[in-house]
Amino acid sequence: MTISEWLLLVQTLVFFGTGIAVVWYTLETRRARQRLEVQNELLLEQLKVAIQNQVTEQLKNVEQAQPLFEGDDVTFSGNNAVLRIRNRGSGISELSTEVNAPARARVRPSRFLPEGGLLVVELSDLCTSGSPEVAFLLRYRDRNGSPRATRVRYVSKENECAFERVDA
Repeated sequence: MTISEWLLLVQTLVFFGTGIAVVWYTLETRRARQRLEVQNELLLEQLKVAIQNQVTEQLKNVEQAQPLFEGDDVTFSGNNAVLRIRNRGSGISELSTEVNAPARARVRPSRFLPEGGLLVVELSDLCTSGSPEVAFLLRYRDRNGSPRATRVRYVSKENECAFERVDA
């Protein structure tokens, strides 16, 4: 065998070895990519669960921070009314009322109403026409300090008190 044949043989072996290395590298890279895809899918699932749990916890905290009003008693005297409302939810602060003129409203307590506390709303100069109706907006801050409002409506002939949460 001549030197040129030997060199051709070595060149062929190096070329063949390089081909084997490229094929092996391609297969290993493919397997690594597939393992990464599986890990990414698992990580994405864990992230979705973590986000869902966080959102659920935040909603739970917001819901727990809200009051739950329940009509306790109402008394009418001429154009005046006293409405007693029980708070079955979380404590609230900075209470105030808004009522249409010429009516006036006063709320007690106005600084803080604890869970289970009794809120007394005194309304005067109400315009009554056969069936007395009391309606006003109760503004407050929830346990998280967020401003909130609840529309309160009481109709005596239906003996029903309705509470509707509205955006503050």
